[in-house]
Amino acid sequence: TRYPSAMSDSPLRPSESAAFAEWARLVAADREQVERLREDRPASSDYYAPIAGGFRPGMRDNLEWPPLEALVQAGDTVLDEDSAFNPVTPYGVSKVRAEEDLLKLASDRFSPVLLRSATAYGVSPRLRSDIVLNNLTAYAVAIGKVLIKSDGTPWRPIVHVEDICRAFIAALEAPRDAVHAQAFNVGRPEENFRVRQLAEFVRDAVPGCELQFAGDASPDTRNYRIDCSKIAQILPAFKPRWNARKG
Repeated sequence: TRYPSAMSDSPLRPSESAAFAEWARLVAADREQVERLREDRPASSDYYAPIAGGFRPGMRDNLEWPPLEALVQAGDTVLDEDSAFNPVTPYGVSKVRAEEDLLKLASDRFSPVLLRSATAYGVSPRLRSDIVLNNLTAYAVAIGKVLIKSDGTPWRPIVHVEDICRAFIAALEAPRDAVHAQAFNVGRPEENFRVRQLAEFVRDAVPGCELQFAGDASPDTRNYRIDCSKIAQILPAFKPRWNARKG
């Protein structure tokens, strides 16, 4: 899906300048809404792109538009949707702020649904090799070594890209009252793993490879587990089909 107008030069991820241009163009039509947004927002497409979506022309009544809010939070406890934010990267900060301002736009005509996806994995047309399970698999296939770039202890919740799509569909088709201005962790409760566990899954799946820690491997502050029970209860149509070993 391509972004219209100023963001049409990039099919998936607009540049920072293009995202800001689209945001400015759309919000210019509604100054009252603009005033509701604080001025201290980060200059990042991670912030402006989802906010711009809230101002798209021709919004129908009871629109459910679920932006993907992948919030990185530090800690070794299990986090649900009500847990306090503790972002440890600029990307995480931008997502927290985007959520805050999207919720300010909630109205009878606009229903933001905040889908906080676990770390994605799996094959897709625009395959990403920088996310943990895909990255480990790519190294295993390319050089025969499952290269771990941290000390292997951080927790990562993961979810297959197809199951992320299933969550979007379930949110779009759900009754408005069930999802209006709600946040949902997207994943499966049993799919919280330590990085070393994921590396061992890859070692077992790719013949002839071995585990190896990178020379500069060190602890990673991005250490978190998520509770996904809410999405299972509120959106029963969401039926994830993948797990780490299968994917």
